[in-house]
Parts: sequence; C-alpha cells; structure tokens
Amino acid sequence: MQVTDVAFVFYPVRDLARARRFYEEVLELTVARTSGDGPSGCIEYKIGAVTLALSADWVDLQPAPGGGVVTFTVRDLDAMLSRLRQHQIPLVVAPTAAFGGSIAAVADPDGNRVAFHQRTPDLSGPAIVHQ
Repeated sequence: MQVTDVAFVFYPVRDLARARRFYEEVLELTVARTSGDGPSGCIEYKIGAVTLALSADWVDLQPAPGGGVVTFTVRDLDAMLSRLRQHQIPLVVAPTAAFGGSIAAVADPDGNRVAFHQRTPDLSGPAIVHQ
C-alpha cells in the first residue's frame, strides 16, 4: 500500500489572527510550529499523532462550510459544550449518538466545521448517523 499515514489536516482561513484566537483561546490548542509572518503565515497544532495546519496564504483554497470536518476526541463532551457556550460559539450539530459515542460540532470563525467526540467506554451506539 502506498498510503501509510495521514500527514496533516489543513484548513484554509481568511483571517489568521482570528483563527488563532478560536483555536488557542476557545479550544486551548498549543502552537507546535509557525512559518511566515503576519496574516500570510501558517500555524500548526499537534494533537496526538495528527497536525492541524491553518493558513490564509493559499489563494486557491477557501474555507468551506460544507467541506471536510476535523473531529477532536474529548474526555468530557459536556465540559467542552459548556466551554463553547461560555465563548458564545453556537452548535451547528447538536449532541447526538454516533461513531461509538457522542458527537457535536461548531463552525470556526471561517465556517470550517469542527467536531468533538466522546467515545463511550463500551463503544456502544451507532457507527454513523445518517441524516
């Protein structure tokens, strides 16, 4: 097999400073690496074995509210939802049972979907939700 790993997840953003505030202040992610200066730079966050990269510098790529979704594993979905409410971040997907646990989603400041998943201890629940 030629594909051996996921290298990184990339989200294009319109305003890098605004995106950083969301990912660092609301989600409490820690910057792993930066490149470039100012609004045309790139920010990388290391989450487990995966890197999430954000950049406003790729003119051919635009944020896509109907596009891909990055899903973060959380220990306590209720605590994450409370934190999102504190920051007045509305849910775009209400908590629901899916993927062997519970999942909910928001949109980042550019409309990219960000989901949060808490796995149930016994992996019960539907494997996928069809809407």
